[in-house]
Amino acid sequence: MAFETGELVGKAESVEGAGIEVVGSATVVIEVEDDEDLAGLVEQEFLKEAELLRTEGLTAEELKRAKAKIIGQKKIARQDLGGYAMSVALDELYGLGYQHIDAEDALYEAVTLAQTQAVAKKHLRPESLVVATVKPAG
Repeated sequence: MAFETGELVGKAESVEGAGIEVVGSATVVIEVEDDEDLAGLVEQEFLKEAELLRTEGLTAEELKRAKAKIIGQKKIARQDLGGYAMSVALDELYGLGYQHIDAEDALYEAVTLAQTQAVAKKHLRPESLVVATVKPAG
């Protein structure tokens, strides 16, 4: 999931999405050092955006940009032979076959607005949200 939360995200040290290889799970890490108030604001903005995705979905332009970004990132990643080998090995491990990587771009291009809306409604539910705040000791 990629979106802007205005200047608050710009002030955060980093906002990253980390895919977990477990069906139905995902982790988003928001790192804001030395500013608890800012961390709370970034969290609230993030939750607002997640709710908008769940209720209203993406626009056609947002989906187009997201597809271009992920496909571009995948093409760049395929240039690294180690990363390419790992992707092919994981595809084999998951039962997709070693040739799956060759079809990935078309699979991303085939994603529809309706599919993104269905996934957002299924996975961005407030009742399944877990927020953990980690602070240094002292």
